[in-house]
Amino acid sequence: MPRIRNQLLNTGFGETPDMTAPLYAVAFTEKHLACLQRWLADPDVHRNLYALYRPMSIDELTRWLEREQETDARMFFYRTSPEGCADTAVGLGLVHYIHPKHGCGELSIIVNPAISGKGFGRRIMGHLMETAFNEHGLHKIFFHCAGANSRMIDIATRAGFVQEGVYREEIHLDKTWYNIYRFGMLESEYAGFLKNNPGGHNVSPPQNA
Repeated sequence: MPRIRNQLLNTGFGETPDMTAPLYAVAFTEKHLACLQRWLADPDVHRNLYALYRPMSIDELTRWLEREQETDARMFFYRTSPEGCADTAVGLGLVHYIHPKHGCGELSIIVNPAISGKGFGRRIMGHLMETAFNEHGLHKIFFHCAGANSRMIDIATRAGFVQEGVYREEIHLDKTWYNIYRFGMLESEYAGFLKNNPGGHNVSPPQNA
């Protein structure tokens, strides 16, 4: 099963929530797999996923979820309403592949293509950073990003991530070869992020959680 990695889109459509909309985080469960399957099948989402070269069936996603649930991973489903209405779905965020000895973990984000470009990705990133460092007590977090995914690179830069490595010409899109970048952040660097961003991520648990 290929890993699900970061995707933040550069385009959106229709009437969508904005940066001021409430954002709620709930545990990602099997009932959210249908949303994830639709997002992964979207061409604009699919093109930014390095390891995933084809859409995935519900059975494949179910097996992926079961494996993640057997680990220390934290998996979140984000929406703009505390209720489970499908058209309020915002995205998926994970803190996973956590090393039990060295205290390092990987972040992954997927945003609903219908509401991309509305600032939700930055808020999800802030929530995952807090989860990784404050709840898991990690020493370091990291993620990988395709060079064509300029929105994710911008989020990483604004949040204070450090570009740690370049995998040259590892992804082929639109007849062009792109690099894959690895970004990382240390616990000490997260303290600096909090100092410069006292408002935090503005993500809430549902009222009935």
